[in-house]
Amino acid sequence: MVISLFGLNLIKSLIIILVVLLYWKFVYYKYHKKPITPLLFAVLGSILAIIGFYFWFMDKGVRFKEIIPLFYVLLLFITLSFIFALIGIKKYDLNPKIDITLSWVDKTFGRIFVYLTMIGTYPVLIFNMIATFILLGKEYVVFWMMIFVAWTISGTKVLRYLIK
Repeated sequence: MVISLFGLNLIKSLIIILVVLLYWKFVYYKYHKKPITPLLFAVLGSILAIIGFYFWFMDKGVRFKEIIPLFYVLLLFITLSFIFALIGIKKYDLNPKIDITLSWVDKTFGRIFVYLTMIGTYPVLIFNMIATFILLGKEYVVFWMMIFVAWTISGTKVLRYLIK
């Protein structure tokens, strides 16, 4: 018997929440300011982007209407994040308090790659969303809602830093 809440499999949703919380606790926050964080994002993000790209263009297993609600939320979050980053770069230059990943890219590859990364992140995250839909089913919403909550907390910290 499948227990559902809001049309989502409750057990599967709880497992997704648990896995994300464990990742945050034992990986992300433990190594948050180390170079492994952007490298992990790049590797995992690239794998998901390839999966998403394949299912969007080759397999045609995902229709845009299936991800459209979260797609618009994603565009809002990423656009606001980059606006905050651009303001932060202009006001304080780029540092880990503005964005950990972008400051690592700046230090490792140079400033031009920061802007290329910002532009390239849009399609990569869209394909990541498609891949999570394929891998998790409609419970991908649970995963992305957790990402959006963490993103909101992070954005609030950046905004407070920019205002002071």
